[in-house]
Amino acid sequence: MTQSSNAISLEGTGTHAEPQPVAPRPFESTGISTGAKPAFGSGSTSVPIMPRVETVIPRPALVPIGKATGRSLIPLEEWEGVVDWVDGDEFGATLTDASGTEREFGEFSIEDEVSHDDEPLVSPGAVFYWTIARARSESGQRSLVSLIRFRRLPAWSHKEILDGQDKAAALARRLGIS
Repeated sequence: MTQSSNAISLEGTGTHAEPQPVAPRPFESTGISTGAKPAFGSGSTSVPIMPRVETVIPRPALVPIGKATGRSLIPLEEWEGVVDWVDGDEFGATLTDASGTEREFGEFSIEDEVSHDDEPLVSPGAVFYWTIARARSESGQRSLVSLIRFRRLPAWSHKEILDGQDKAAALARRLGIS
């Protein structure tokens, strides 16, 4: 393919033709009269066209086409846990699934499964959330991950729970509900 307006020739076969530069031509005249006086004493009243510039178009880089759409995390199982005991680098917890129907017991390694920021929060009675999820990287690589996040809010004491129940009962009596 030859494009004379851009002074580029793509002669060859297939999609991998090498660009072939075309030599620039001297000034050409459009033959359009401007009605102005000729410049530099020439007798022509036509507008000159700038010389053609030699241009080489680089080959585009090949980019693989894939299904990757970015990073994602899809939860497969979610549990809420309460730490029962801590022994060195390990702790045990009672786990309840997200629906609240299943209770299990689990043992975890603090060093391997708890983030450095959450380590000080590991103590008996602490509440945490455990998520098992499928992760996908930006390149489309899939992997299973286990995430443990400790709740930052303090747990309610037994006295606070009893006080709350007393206040709720008093309010219910005033409203005539109970």
